Amino acid sequence: MTLFAIMIALVILQVTGSVDALREHRGGQWLAALAGKIPAGAARLLAVVLVPALIVAGLEYWLYPFLIGIPLFLFQLFILLSCLGRGDFHDDLHSYIRHWQLGDLEEARAVAFRFGSELADDPMISAIDLHDSMRAAVGYRCFERLFAVIFWFAVGGAAGAVLYRLLFVAASSARVSGEDRSLATRCLYFVEWVPVRLLAASFALAGNFDRCTKQFLSIARGVASSSEIIDQCGRAGLSVDVPKGLVDGEEFIGAARIELEDFRALLTRALVVWVVVLALVELF
Repeated sequence: MTLFAIMIALVILQVTGSVDALREHRGGQWLAALAGKIPAGAARLLAVVLVPALIVAGLEYWLYPFLIGIPLFLFQLFILLSCLGRGDFHDDLHSYIRHWQLGDLEEARAVAFRFGSELADDPMISAIDLHDSMRAAVGYRCFERLFAVIFWFAVGGAAGAVLYRLLFVAASSARVSGEDRSLATRCLYFVEWVPVRLLAASFALAGNFDRCTKQFLSIARGVASSSEIIDQCGRAGLSVDVPKGLVDGEEFIGAARIELEDFRALLTRALVVWVVVLALVELF
């Protein structure tokens, strides 16, 4: 039923574009509220991340015997949908590409900020730096909102998905203190270590096999961040490249737009690879 829940969640997300009504995560607020009650460090992070995951695991165990698992399935589907990333990924990316193609870099920066791009709010950023920043942000946002959640849901059920989402919220929420956010970020690196490398490996099956395999082997055993691995292996898997000699102008804008669209298509094909692999795992 794990695969069935994942497929239904993906269909719902594809049809609706966004289910933000289910995604009012309170991890950041909860962690901030605990600041004065629990000393900073591992204890506070465990309270905001592990305790809810254990509660969800207990509910899964309690629901398992009822009505041939239907209540459990509905509960897991609800949790999975609530743990998928916020916002409409495809609409935001389409909006960015539209403004980019029109040469409206100010509006493109505004949309890029929704993807968490660190360079998006820099008024002095060049077009090529904005594009590189945006491409990396698109890859990681798709990973954290879909691939990582699916991986931990497949491994640990609804509790696994909750654990990952709350840890990500703790690592990225502005409501969380710098010390807690730093600890959560370090923990997130290890939680993402396996799924991000599985995604990078799936790029070889969904894109340029030779180039992606070489890039994957050169970076996968290092200490690169999740965003760096996705961006570098993703670029290697693409069928197009932005010419390095282009800095500005219509030719660069057109080439960059094609690269982003190709990257989006590569991520979609990689998601199909994951679904097929999960189906084979459940079958055998």
